[in-house]
Amino acid sequence: MDFGDPLRSLIPSLDGAVLAVLAGTGRPMTGARIARLSSKGSDSGIRLVLERLVREGLVVQERIDRSSLYSLNREHLLWPAIDAAFTARQEFERRLAATVEQWRRPPIGTIVYGSAPSGQAGPDADIDVLLIVHDDELETDLGGAIERWTGNRAHLLVLREDEVIAEAAANPALADAWRHGRRVQGSTLSELLGAER
Repeated sequence: MDFGDPLRSLIPSLDGAVLAVLAGTGRPMTGARIARLSSKGSDSGIRLVLERLVREGLVVQERIDRSSLYSLNREHLLWPAIDAAFTARQEFERRLAATVEQWRRPPIGTIVYGSAPSGQAGPDADIDVLLIVHDDELETDLGGAIERWTGNRAHLLVLREDEVIAEAAANPALADAWRHGRRVQGSTLSELLGAER
């Protein structure tokens, strides 16, 4: 999955770029404005996509004088599928948190770090997850689950609380997780390390 643009995994064509621009605003826009904000495509290509999406009913066209304004039709039957792509990162974090919370001994903290929380993880990137655990054993194949959910390989860094405290200054992955990571469950690194000061 492309964490920077999850919709691209579902709709890799110019249609996805147009839908992403429209989803990013709550007000109607002209085709020229959509083309300027789009990450790809020419004005004529954007116009053709908009015409097709209007015919399909996913986009609403409103004519004002000589201009056409376009907006998403969030009442369309297909909107939930498109919206699921836009919220895929949040769903990943929700699913990860729910999974580890079901363990007999949930982790002290679960933190996603690296390129995924910043939205820069492409389809070939690993998903980096720090698990601060009570002991060294994982209760499930969490890496396999993450790969099934996203298509991305998981890189799990599993450390006990005492290891986190001992390695905080020297381990580059911990430094990245501390500065840029997103806590999805349990304690943050700042909470754990602050408690030891």
